[in-house]
Amino acid sequence: MGANIIITGMAMAERIGVQANMNTFRGRLELRALTTNDATVLATNSMESGGIDVSETAASKIALKNVGKQMANYLLENICGKKYSVQKISNS
Repeated sequence: MGANIIITGMAMAERIGVQANMNTFRGRLELRALTTNDATVLATNSMESGGIDVSETAASKIALKNVGKQMANYLLENICGKKYSVQKISNS
């Protein structure tokens, strides 16, 4: 595939409870970024973030989306060496 970096890991969302008839979820993302030529670890991290919605499915997706944005910013900073914001990039 010609990739120089691969990212491996896992994502999960866990139901925390109900607040004011809204479902709350905690999303967790664990990953590592490795070079393909010698498996050098470029970055490794785990993060958590919350999500809330009337729908359990939507709340879990929101939690995973929130933690995904945080992790993307972390990876951009640690692999590219620059401070970017996924929010700013997606709004461009």
